[in-house]
This record gives sequence, C-alpha cells and structure tokens, in this order.
Amino acid sequence: MQFRIISDLHVDINYQYYSKFKFDPKSYYLIAGDISGSRYKTTDFINYQMDKGTLKHGIFIEGNHMGYDLDWQESDQTKDACYSYLSRQFPLTCDVSFMENNFKEIPDTNIIIVGCTLYTDYNCFENNEKFRQNIKLVRLHRRQNTSKFVKY
Repeated sequence: MQFRIISDLHVDINYQYYSKFKFDPKSYYLIAGDISGSRYKTTDFINYQMDKGTLKHGIFIEGNHMGYDLDWQESDQTKDACYSYLSRQFPLTCDVSFMENNFKEIPDTNIIIVGCTLYTDYNCFENNEKFRQNIKLVRLHRRQNTSKFVKY
C-alpha cells in the first residue's frame, strides 16, 4: 500500500484548481489539514473526489483555518460543531474518514493512524509578562545540560 501525504489545499481560496487535483485511486491519502476553512466546502471537495473515483481511501483532519469561512447565519459556529459535522459526514467506518482525537486501523495492515488538530496557543502573547517568562524558560532550556538526567 502506498501512502501519500498532502496538506493545505485551501480549495476555498484555490477554487480554480478544484477539479484539477489528481489523486491516485490506488493510494491511501493522509490529508493533514486545511482542505478549506469551511466544513461545507471541505465536504463538497471530499465528496467530489470520491464521486470521481480518484480518492478512494484515506483520512483527513482539519487545520488551523477551520472556521474562517463560517456561515454567519448558523447558530453554532464553534470548531466543535464543525468537527461534529465532519465526523457525521465522514465517520471512521467510511473509506475516507475525518479524524479528530481518534484513530483508525488500516485494513489488512498493522498500521494505526492517530489524528487530531493541533493549535499554537497565542494567548501567551496577550500578557507580556507571561511571554517574557516563556522566553526565559526557552533560553534556560537551551543552556541546560540534560545529560546528567539520562539513565543508562
């Protein structure tokens, strides 16, 4: 089985290339985030590729742009609502599955894929004192000789 890893397709911005993405139907795809900023555009893209028969097997996670293209008429615009929607559309039992804090076993292999979306916590920049403390810890860590803590 051949794995292909791709990310940052941004089909909501790169819409002119929407139909030009070429997937190998024999490969297993790991789409590592940012298909689009919209749960609906992500769903449309995955379904389009599956209907064409080019994307047959794989998993995807959403990236840090999920929610940038929200429908402001919706009552629930949280990332959790987006993840819940995508989990219903592409469950783990589907050939192409959405993953958020879960795992999937690849049939006929000993491979287990764990998927989640990770974010940088930029809140530390809001409080300058906290930011300075974090920088001090990073500098201290770089100077620290950790070999004395290694057990042989």
